[in-house]
Amino acid sequence: MLLLLALPSVVFTEESPVITMRSNEQNGFVRMVFESQNQDVISSASVNESYSLVKIDFPHEFTFKQGTLPGSVKLSIKENSIYLNIATLEKIRVTRLQAPSRLVVDAYITGGVTEGENTPPPPPVVHAPGKPFRLYVLMIDPGHGGADTGIVFEQSRESAITLNVAQGLAKQASSHVKNVMLSRKDDSFMSIEQRIAEIGKSHADVLISLHVTRSPYFGIFKSSIPPYATAKTARYSTSFAQAEFVERSHVLAQSIGVALHDQFKIDARQIELPMPLLMAMGMPSVAIELPAPSAFNYTPENIALLSEAILKGIAEYAER
Repeated sequence: MLLLLALPSVVFTEESPVITMRSNEQNGFVRMVFESQNQDVISSASVNESYSLVKIDFPHEFTFKQGTLPGSVKLSIKENSIYLNIATLEKIRVTRLQAPSRLVVDAYITGGVTEGENTPPPPPVVHAPGKPFRLYVLMIDPGHGGADTGIVFEQSRESAITLNVAQGLAKQASSHVKNVMLSRKDDSFMSIEQRIAEIGKSHADVLISLHVTRSPYFGIFKSSIPPYATAKTARYSTSFAQAEFVERSHVLAQSIGVALHDQFKIDARQIELPMPLLMAMGMPSVAIELPAPSAFNYTPENIALLSEAILKGIAEYAER
């Protein structure tokens, strides 16, 4: 049964940021776009889904300008939140864009064409081009180091492999991007707190953290934000700095995963977890788990190919 929610009377101040909403329904989904000239109000918003209800929490009071809604959507506002009751909702996809700041919510509904391999995807979201790849600042984080060796294999250590790959990636990237930095440049120990502080000072455009797994596959880790991480906690706690960038991090993970698979014909498995390092990053960030040495030979030639694939993935991400 569809719940109808009434719009309450809300008093706004002149300083309240304005949020404009427009929407359309087609091809088995409803697209709702929330736009504001205040970037913070969009980047700090959190979106949660429960059954047929989508709740969007904003960091502070706002003035709302609503466009025409499809018949399948009922909208209400309470305090700093917008509630969307969407009939036959199956799932949502959230995208954040800039120039101007926009929050795009695609809601897939039952009874229309659903997302899948044999069905057309929703139309692309048109947005202003991002920063060119050649202007990127790339931060590379070789996992482990010093007494923290990571996994010990028969003839190598995880900390040594990640450093070798990081140095090869940095060397190859230096001619393609504005600047490349490594969180560690030798076999020295770094605590996670030290890594977070060092990477945070870099003001990098992208973070690539490198690790090694015991499996024969690549693992591409991207952060998920716990449901209790509200817009307010994300804004004031460094533990949830990734909240603003999580959607872009997912695009980065997908692009790198495709490039690695195309290069080596090895599965690159996408894994979403609330990893402490990634969650604390105020930039698009992924962690790449490299295959075990028993399945992948880390020769200079293969490290060069590996670097080429990762850079291709980042370059393709920059264009999306």
